[in-house]
Amino acid sequence: RSALCVYFCMMCLLIPAMASIGSFAVFLQNELAPTVVQDSRHMCSEVNHTTYAAILGCLVPSLRFVDADAVKRDCDDECFRRVQEINESGGCRLLEVLCH
Repeated sequence: RSALCVYFCMMCLLIPAMASIGSFAVFLQNELAPTVVQDSRHMCSEVNHTTYAAILGCLVPSLRFVDADAVKRDCDDECFRRVQEINESGGCRLLEVLCH
């Protein structure tokens, strides 16, 4: 009888916990994943990737032919805001993981 009581008590605790985890998974799937995909497409476009990598000083073979100073001059406030976000999120390593 006590085992049955423990079983029902545990079920009363686990069911809400599992429902909470399930709703969080749905949130991640519907809200966060599309944002990450959209941001990675933006960061990994040829022009943006080159710009961000040059400003961050990433060691990317294709940057051998890029004038980093010219890229920095062409980068506006929005561009520098994005560079700061990328830098805070992993910098060159983030670009490498998302874009290669």
